[in-house]
Amino acid sequence: MAAESPAGGPDRAFVVVVHDPVTDEVDAYGPTGEWDALLDAERRRRELDAEELDDVHVLLVPLAAGASRASSARPAPVVVAEPDGS
Repeated sequence: MAAESPAGGPDRAFVVVVHDPVTDEVDAYGPTGEWDALLDAERRRRELDAEELDDVHVLLVPLAAGASRASSARPAPVVVAEPDGS
């Protein structure tokens, strides 16, 4: 039985990507299901905000099933929150 996403469709794999533009460090967490990845991304955004690291980006990136590295049709990342808090 396939897991259900919050939208009710089949669960897709996602990776949470955290990028610090000051140090240019990138960390990735996952892959996990959509709901778990969203909760993880929101938690990381709150923790960064609490540390006043508003310039650090938190992205929720869907993984395309069967996509190769050469594929030009990649899903766009979802920005959890803009650095300015919007």
